[in-house]
Amino acid sequence: MEFSEAIGRMFELSEKGLYVDALQLAAGVVPANRDQSTRLAYNRACLLALNGDRSGAIETLEHATSDPLVWYSPGMLQSDPDLRSLDGDGRFVRLVEEGGRRRADAQRTATWRRLTVRPPEGAEPPRGTIVILHGNHSNTDDILPHWEPVCNSGWTLFFVESSQLGFHTFVRAWEEYPTAQRDVNAAIETLSDRDRATLILAGFSRGARTAIQLALDGTVPASAVIAHEPAPLDGFDEWLKSVSPRRVPVVTALGENDPYRGDGEAIAERLGALVQVVRLPGISHEFPAGFPDLVRKWLARPG
Repeated sequence: MEFSEAIGRMFELSEKGLYVDALQLAAGVVPANRDQSTRLAYNRACLLALNGDRSGAIETLEHATSDPLVWYSPGMLQSDPDLRSLDGDGRFVRLVEEGGRRRADAQRTATWRRLTVRPPEGAEPPRGTIVILHGNHSNTDDILPHWEPVCNSGWTLFFVESSQLGFHTFVRAWEEYPTAQRDVNAAIETLSDRDRATLILAGFSRGARTAIQLALDGTVPASAVIAHEPAPLDGFDEWLKSVSPRRVPVVTALGENDPYRGDGEAIAERLGALVQVVRLPGISHEFPAGFPDLVRKWLARPG
């Protein structure tokens, strides 16, 4: 089972209250790198806390952060309902404080990555550039395998990472919209005139919502948006009232089992005639099998 699939399955078991089953699944997951081990430790800590093992949860977080390059953000630790039972524990307080210090140090020197994937030789004629934003608390590596095959259809893929650090050392977030505007604008400025001639914005989760905002307020002169499971709704209405939205066609894909589907439905409702909603049976907050084929279909008629 792939790492992302295992995390998704653990989430589903947790939602059903099957914490022991989820922990057993976690025990069999072998992380491929430091990013995955950091995420897995956090998920295990949440499951342990939910199962009543407060000490085990804290020890799991302490072990992960024994690596001086690893931290978890205070905001996430203090707001995650899964960890609420740890509030007030002196060891947890120290984890929060140390996470704040390490995150502040890391943010001061943070850079962000831009990755261009061009169509291979012999692919279809060039059609334009898709600017792709990862989800919140994620990175380009998470979404690259799901998008990469699309370049065979003649599209250049331009992945932009946020400069805002996420809930742990190796992931990024799109929390502050003005910073997202700055990051994406600066990235697009590095593209050639030819690459900028036809732009489509795309994203997953918070990246999808950010892509919608960037297109509708004119920050990016995109001709269309592909928004896969956009979320959250919080703050979107206030933002929408503050702009005069451009009429940009949006394809919004919503997983039938996505726990954030209500947010995605509400965002789609706000967009009205601009949006085409595609519902994905049996899909949670994830990329479905055959995602590149779905994208090719949407690209054939983005309006």
